[in-house]
Amino acid sequence: MKQIDLDSIEFQEELKKTAEFVKKINKNFAWSQHPNKDVNEGVIMGLARNKLLYGKRFCPCFMVEGETVEEQKLADNRLCPCKPALEEEIPNNGSCHCGLFCTDKYIEKERAKMNQNNLQNLLKKENINSKELEVLLEERVLNKVDFLLIDVREQMEHDALAIVGTDVLLPTSSFKSDIEKYETYKDKVVIVYCQAGSRSSQIQKLMKSLDFKEVISLENGIRDFEGKKEVKKQEIAKKDKEFMLVESKTLESRELDILYTERDDLLRRLRVITSVVNSLNVTEEDLEKRLESIVYIVESLGNKEFCLVS
Repeated sequence: MKQIDLDSIEFQEELKKTAEFVKKINKNFAWSQHPNKDVNEGVIMGLARNKLLYGKRFCPCFMVEGETVEEQKLADNRLCPCKPALEEEIPNNGSCHCGLFCTDKYIEKERAKMNQNNLQNLLKKENINSKELEVLLEERVLNKVDFLLIDVREQMEHDALAIVGTDVLLPTSSFKSDIEKYETYKDKVVIVYCQAGSRSSQIQKLMKSLDFKEVISLENGIRDFEGKKEVKKQEIAKKDKEFMLVESKTLESRELDILYTERDDLLRRLRVITSVVNSLNVTEEDLEKRLESIVYIVESLGNKEFCLVS
C-alpha cells in the first residue's frame, strides 16, 4: 500500500481541498461541523489520506475493503457523505457516525455538555488562573456551578480592593479562630485568593489538612486578576463623608445658637442702657453717638437685624 507523508506538499494540498469539500457539504445541507476541533481535524485528515490512497474520500471511521476499484465498489464502502449518515444517523441522532456533519440542535447540546465538563474539570484543579475564575464566576451567576470564594487577606487589603463575587473575608491572621464557621463547606468547592498567591497557597494546604475536600488557589492572586473588582474603601469613605457632613451641620448649628444667645443678651443690656441714658440730661446728639457705638459692637457679632434705637 502507498505510504502517505503527512508533511508532503501533496498531502497538504489535498488536505486543503478536503477542508473545502467539507465546507461545501455543510453549506448544501445546512449542517455544521462538530464543536470539538480535534474531531474535525482528525476526520478531515482521514478523508484526505483516503483520497490519496484510493482516489475517493471514503469514511476514515471504517475499514476500506477491496484491492481494486471494482472490489471497493462492490464492498459498498462508505463514501463521504455516506448514505447511512444522510438517511439515518443525522436525521435520528443529529450527527453522522464520524461527528463531522451535525445539525445545529446537536451542536447546541454538545457545546452545553462540553461546557459543563470543562466547568467540572476546572473545579477539580489545584490552581486556576484569572480567566478560569472569571468563567466560574459568570457560570455561578447562571447557577451552573457552586463554590465559595474566600479572600484570605487582611481587612484593610479587602477594603482597598476585592474581587466582585467574594463571599467571605477570612484573614490569614485569624484563620484558626474563624475557620470553624465554614465547617459546612468541607464537602463543597472552595476557592481562596490573596494578593499574589502565597497566602492562599498556605491556606489551601491548611484547609485540606482540616478535611476540606476541594480547595482551589487563585494563581498570582488579585494582583493578576483581570475580571471585575470593587473598591470597598470608597463605600467606607462615602459613609465617613456623610457622617462628617452631619457633624459639621451639628457644629454649625451649635455655633449659631451661641451667637444668637450672645446677641439676645447684648440686646437686653442695650435696652437697660438706653433706659438709663434717657433718664440722663444729655443732648440728643450725644445720645445718638453712644447708641451708634453700641450698635456697632452688636453688628460685629453677626446681628444684621438690629436697628438704631431712638
